[in-house]
Amino acid sequence: AKDPDGNYKYQSKNDLIDVYKGRGVDIDEMDSKFVALEKRENDLQEKLGKALKEKRSDKEIKIFESEIEQIKSSQAGISSQKAILLEPCLENQLDVFTYSYLTYLIAEKLVEEKWIKFWSSYRDFKNSPGAIVNVISYYAVMITQNEV
Repeated sequence: AKDPDGNYKYQSKNDLIDVYKGRGVDIDEMDSKFVALEKRENDLQEKLGKALKEKRSDKEIKIFESEIEQIKSSQAGISSQKAILLEPCLENQLDVFTYSYLTYLIAEKLVEEKWIKFWSSYRDFKNSPGAIVNVISYYAVMITQNEV
């Protein structure tokens, strides 16, 4: 699909990262910050474990727990911002379509002791209420990522 100027609507992830970099938004730097926070969290988790093992004061333990929570909050912020920025990239759009179509394909219902397709067509699926689609989509993602 193209925009009104004739440019392709969706860009590859790498192209979109380059566009953002040209606008002063460095996604690679966001990744580096996330990894640094992850390392810091792991270090704090080890220190917390030692503090618990050595039965240190509640005050000291609370400090570790608080720092870990702050790191998790920062990581969530980075992840959210990155997801929003990269949402229009071609790879993400392909993922959305793939999971959407997979959801349509795997959904069945039991009618008079026979399993039948939940939707009669992909169009019916696209026009159906979001709640049931969200639940089935969740399971589709879990199946493809071996989480079930």
